[in-house]
Amino acid sequence: MYKGYYIRDTDLNAIRPMNAPSIFKQASICEEITPSEDYAKKIISFLNDNRRLLRECSNSFSKSASDSARKTLLDNFPLLKLQVFLSHSHGDEGLAKRYAGWLKSNFDISCFIDSQFWSHINKLTLSGFDQKELERTLKESLHRMIDKTECFMFINTENSLSKYNGATFTLSKWILEELEISRKIIKKTPEHVRQNPPLRKTALLTKIAALLLEDKYPIDIEHLKQLSENDLRAWKNNFSSTVDSEYALRYLYDNLPMQ
Repeated sequence: MYKGYYIRDTDLNAIRPMNAPSIFKQASICEEITPSEDYAKKIISFLNDNRRLLRECSNSFSKSASDSARKTLLDNFPLLKLQVFLSHSHGDEGLAKRYAGWLKSNFDISCFIDSQFWSHINKLTLSGFDQKELERTLKESLHRMIDKTECFMFINTENSLSKYNGATFTLSKWILEELEISRKIIKKTPEHVRQNPPLRKTALLTKIAALLLEDKYPIDIEHLKQLSENDLRAWKNNFSSTVDSEYALRYLYDNLPMQ
């Protein structure tokens, strides 16, 4: 992971169909933007083929054997090569799909949509596994997926975060897990960023005004930068046609959010 951002639902309100012109109009039919179902099946197959290793991970008699088995399992865990990890509430899956579709149709940026993946995992049979160890393995694979994608984006809505006694909470342990990983993970500069000079703002972009941001898990998102609707429009309007996805991401990293 290199950089992280969050987007409020109020800045994605243009996603609502049939009303005012929408920056997401090309994305409304993008229902299959990530191979989440196939990926989930691939993971189930991988776990079934490695039941012995998974059992050894929970070996309480030998910590070294347990650690060795877990390392072997995770080193061979199948990961997707995608550019953006899109974290959001399960209740905002439709919103996440449309935003991911907008990224794909405008910049050819591919997203990992977490709710699609977890919903498919939950539908598949995981019998005969130590559930505690299985959850730990999936959490660690989640860590590696966030590490592998260069950009983390969080859709901040009332479904994902809420206020309680002046503090911010999430009701989802998976959102908590993802935000904590994105906060603590060691940031790595992608090769295409190292090899290219920073991209400068265009005159058009500088003229556009910027707009600013039942278990409860305390959480903060101060480590993520906010992208407003104006930022998203400026990002899109800077390109007259579909552009290379790495170029589009470098433009995002170097120029947005606008100050």
